[in-house]
Amino acid sequence: MTRLRFNIASLVSCVFVAFTIVLWLATFVVSPWHHYASFTQHFHVSVWSGNTGDTLGRLVIFNSADYGPYIGSSISRPDSDVEFGDTFGIYYRYFHWQSYGTLWTLMLSLWYPLILFSILPGVWIFRRWYLRGKNNVG
Repeated sequence: MTRLRFNIASLVSCVFVAFTIVLWLATFVVSPWHHYASFTQHFHVSVWSGNTGDTLGRLVIFNSADYGPYIGSSISRPDSDVEFGDTFGIYYRYFHWQSYGTLWTLMLSLWYPLILFSILPGVWIFRRWYLRGKNNVG
C-alpha cells in the first residue's frame, strides 16, 4: 500500500512538473498586465518572462487588476511599504496608502516549483533504476 501511495504521489508530482513546463512556455506569449487568472477581486495569478537574465520565467501573484503587478516603476510615496527582492528568484513589494489602498506583488521563479515537483519523480526513477540493477546482479 505504501508503494502504491508513493507511485501515485510521484505521478501527481510529475503532472505538476509538466504543468510548470507549460507555464514556462506561456511566459513567451503571456503578459501579466493583460493575461491573468482572477481567483477573487484582489487575488490574480499570471506568468511573466521576467527581466533579462531570467531563464525560466516567473509566477506572478498580485492584488490589483487595474494596476497589474508592480515591477519597480515610480509610484507616489506610500504611507507604509515592505520590500524584498529581487533575491534568489523571489520578489515581493507591499505598499499601503490611506487614500488609495493597498498594492502588493509577489513573484517567484518557476525554478522553485520545477525543482520541488521534480523530487518525487527523481526518487521514483532512482529507486526503479537501483532496484532493477540490484535484482539483475547475482
